[in-house]
Amino acid sequence: MSEQLDYFDRYGFFKGRETREFIHNRGLWHKGVHVWVFNSRGELFLKKRARERKFYPGHWEDVGEHLKPGESFEEGAKRGLLEELGIKGVKLERVAEAKMCFPEKNCELVELWKCVCNGKIKENKKESTCGRFFSLEEIKEMMKEREKITPWFKELFYWYLKEERGSEK
Repeated sequence: MSEQLDYFDRYGFFKGRETREFIHNRGLWHKGVHVWVFNSRGELFLKKRARERKFYPGHWEDVGEHLKPGESFEEGAKRGLLEELGIKGVKLERVAEAKMCFPEKNCELVELWKCVCNGKIKENKKESTCGRFFSLEEIKEMMKEREKITPWFKELFYWYLKEERGSEK
């Protein structure tokens, strides 16, 4: 059976439930969560999407999940950490919310969460081919060099840098 997702209007009001394909093919708003895993040195873990992924294979990204029907953003964040990196029991902190739309009719109401993890990371090989921690400076350099990075991570990263600079004032 195909994965079912709830869909919403652009303001977050529930409209119904359909298959992931139906929602993506029609550009309907659905909910997703991204989780940034930092280590105690302030480095951010990125993973490279598996070659079999439909969108952006071989691109660097963070942990990201579509929310299952009725699932909260925090529940989705915990599930994504466990499914994609084998991480559980970390303290999660909500960072931001956003509306993101990309050319492949992927319109998401998104929340960004973060955590600190210094323990073992066990990548799900169906999701990614490799991963490691990067300094924020290394990620900036990757973007300058036009390294393959998912558009959703880029958008969140640019926003994060802008917010961090704003909070230093």
